[in-house]
Amino acid sequence: MTGMKAWAMATCGVALGAGCGQGPMEPSGVQASEASLETRHAGGQTRWVRRGVGSPGGDVLPGDVTTDRDGANIVVGTYEGSPDFGGGALPAVAAEAGNNAFIVKYARDGRLLWSHGYGAAAGALFPDTYFEVAATDRQRNITVRGNTSHPVVLGGVTVTGFFLAQFTREGEVRWVRNLGGNYDGTSGLAVDSGDHVILAGAVEGPANFGGGPRTTGPVSAFLVKYTRDGAWLWDHVFTSPATASLGGVAVDEQDHIYIAGSFDEATDFGGGPLQPSVPGVETAVVARFSPSGRHVWSRTLEDATALSRFTDVAVHGNRVVPVGRFTGRFDFGGRTFIAPAVGSAGMVLALTRDGEDRWGRKLGWTVFEVRSDHEDHMTVLGVAMPGDDVGSGPLPPTASLYAFVNKYDRVDGARDWVRTFPEETTLFSGLSVSREGEVAVTGGFRGPVDFGTGTLQPTTPDIFDPFLLSLYP
Repeated sequence: MTGMKAWAMATCGVALGAGCGQGPMEPSGVQASEASLETRHAGGQTRWVRRGVGSPGGDVLPGDVTTDRDGANIVVGTYEGSPDFGGGALPAVAAEAGNNAFIVKYARDGRLLWSHGYGAAAGALFPDTYFEVAATDRQRNITVRGNTSHPVVLGGVTVTGFFLAQFTREGEVRWVRNLGGNYDGTSGLAVDSGDHVILAGAVEGPANFGGGPRTTGPVSAFLVKYTRDGAWLWDHVFTSPATASLGGVAVDEQDHIYIAGSFDEATDFGGGPLQPSVPGVETAVVARFSPSGRHVWSRTLEDATALSRFTDVAVHGNRVVPVGRFTGRFDFGGRTFIAPAVGSAGMVLALTRDGEDRWGRKLGWTVFEVRSDHEDHMTVLGVAMPGDDVGSGPLPPTASLYAFVNKYDRVDGARDWVRTFPEETTLFSGLSVSREGEVAVTGGFRGPVDFGTGTLQPTTPDIFDPFLLSLYP
C-alpha cells in the first residue's frame, strides 16, 4: 500500500479485514506549507451572532455545539448565577461558589427555540454540574455527556458523578444513565446511522459502562457503544501502565468507528501493543473499529521525535482526518513535519479509510476540533500565535493569541477559506458544521468583541458571556 511509511501500524491481520482492503488509487495531495496554499473561495463570512446575558459576576462558558439535520444548533456548557439566553433567566445556582449546566437550542436562522438549566438542590456545598459534549441523531434527539458533584434530577432521574443524558428535539429529557467511574479529560461523542451512541474518552480506576466492572490502569482509554435508548451494547478498555486517553470519535457511512487520542507507554488498542515514540512521552494514535467493535487497524506516527497528540477526528467519504498538535518532528506521506524549536505546532492529517496517507497540514499552535460536511469539506478550529501563518498571512503581534477556523477540500486538502479572531478577551470552545457546510462556533467573551455584526460588550467586564457565531459555507 502506498504512503504507509509514515505510520507504525497494527491491523486486524486478515488482509486488513472485511471492508479494510486496498482502496481506489488516489493522488497523495501532500503539499509543502500552509502559506503556499491559495484560498479558493471567499466563504466564512459571518451569517449571524447570538449571545447570552450573564448575571453580574457570573461566568457562562459553552463547552460544545452540535448541529442537527435541520441545521439547528444546540449549545451546552456551564454557568454561574442565572443567565438569560433570550427566553428568561435559567435556574440560579444553589450556592455562590458553584456551577449549573445549560443546554440551549437555536434554529438555523439563529432564533432561540428553548433553553434549560440544571443543577443541585439548594443547600449543596460547592455544587458543580457540567454538560461537556453533545451529539445529535437522525430523530434530532440530543445526547450529552455530563458530570455533577452532587445529586441532580434530570427528567425524574437522579444522577451523581458522570452520566449520559438524551433530550428530545423539544428539550425534554428522554433518558439518563449513570456512568460508573471517574472520567478524565474531554470525551468524544458520536451517533451512527442507527442512532446508536458511541462514547470515547479516558477513565481513572475501576469503571462500569453497563456491561460489568472493568479493570483499568492509572488512566485508561475506553470506547463504548449504546443503543438509541441508552442500553449498553459493548465496550473496550485500552489499559496502559501510565496514561492512555481518547479525545475524538467519528463514524463513517457504514457505521465503522474511528477514534483519536494519545498514550505514553505501550498500549494495545486491539491489534497488538503500540509503542510510544519516546518512552513516557505522549504519542498520537488513530484507530478504526467495525460497528460490532472489532479492531480493524490502529497506528501511530512514525519517526516522531517528541510529543504528539490527536484531540479529534472526522470522517466523510474516503477521508479520515485526525487533528492535534506535536513537538519535534515526524514524517507523513514523504514529507517531514517540523515544529518550532520552542512550543508546538498544530497538525491536520488526512488518510483514507484504509489508513493510507493523503494530505497533511502544519497549522498554528494546536488544532483541537475538526468537523466534516456533506459538501466534501473538512473544517478545523485551532489556536495560533503571533507570527504564525494559518492562511491569511503572518498574524500580527497586536494579540497574544488567535483562534482560527479553516475549511479544506476533504479530497486534496485545498484550502477554501480561513477566518482568524484575536483571543485576548474571547475563548473559542466548540465547532460544528451542518450537512450543507454552514459553520457554527461557540465560546465566551469577557471584553468587547466584534464578529462582524457590531461590538458586543460583556455583562460584567472580565466575566465571560456566551456567544454562538454562524459562518457562511
